[in-house]
Amino acid sequence: MIKKILGLLARLGKIEYRVGENIVGFYKNRVMFGKIEEDTIYLLNSCNGFDRIDVELLEEGDAFTKKAQEAYSLIG
Repeated sequence: MIKKILGLLARLGKIEYRVGENIVGFYKNRVMFGKIEEDTIYLLNSCNGFDRIDVELLEEGDAFTKKAQEAYSLIG
């Protein structure tokens, strides 16, 4: 799952990812805009919280990329 997500996120621009014990975080300018925690994907929302993303969106690459772009764009 991580490899697929990284492939889709690469379209957005420069990102970093960090792997922790129970989490993988995706960052723009050192600010987390997405994460995988307990096999669940979350993306940043406009209220500075994280929305759960349906894993099935990964199969619809463009739909996931659009949601990720929205989260990515929230970071200055």
